[in-house]
Amino acid sequence: MTRILLVEDDTTISHMLSAYIEREGFIIDVAHDGNQAVELFDLQPDLVILDINLPGRSGFELIPIFRAKSQSPILMLSARSSEDDKVHCLELGADDYIPKPFSARELVARMHRHLKRSVPQKSVTSELRMGHVVIMPAQLRVELSGEEVKLTKTEFEILIHLFQHAGEVVERTTLMKEIIGYERYLSDRTIDTHIKNLRKKFEGELVIETLRAIGYRIQAA
Repeated sequence: MTRILLVEDDTTISHMLSAYIEREGFIIDVAHDGNQAVELFDLQPDLVILDINLPGRSGFELIPIFRAKSQSPILMLSARSSEDDKVHCLELGADDYIPKPFSARELVARMHRHLKRSVPQKSVTSELRMGHVVIMPAQLRVELSGEEVKLTKTEFEILIHLFQHAGEVVERTTLMKEIIGYERYLSDRTIDTHIKNLRKKFEGELVIETLRAIGYRIQAA
């Protein structure tokens, strides 16, 4: 069964969410502070729901700790409305950001979306290459000159989509709908932040051009 780690210090929220998630058929572990979350992460959750403001260690501190051990999707929860906080979470390696208040139904819908994307896509089986960069879809692995490059699931899928359309303009709205999966969030900076992360990780090897108000185009440097 699929295991979920919920890290939330508000017991009212954690009890409500854990009951709802269990009814959906998931195994759920609940941590109420950052230190407990690190311990429970050893159970190898398939997805993490992580609050930002926590006793012990903040969500900001936990993202890189989790990301160093696993590529499981990380969904952030926060009452903070700052766009800078959201972008910071994505830059650290989170896959999604859900502002409070939110509905349990929406959260579970996003969970299903990210978990579905965690499974290698059967339609993309062959390796994709550009310069010294090689994508191995079946292994969820990307190599640069033979060395593995760690990507989040979202970064991985964006890179595959750009590789499949190398030299072409990929519309931003297409990435939002087909990869992020939330058409109504077209105005936020989610895709922009993931693209920024990819540029950093493949600097000098790949050029990801931004066409303002349209989308992106990739090519070898």
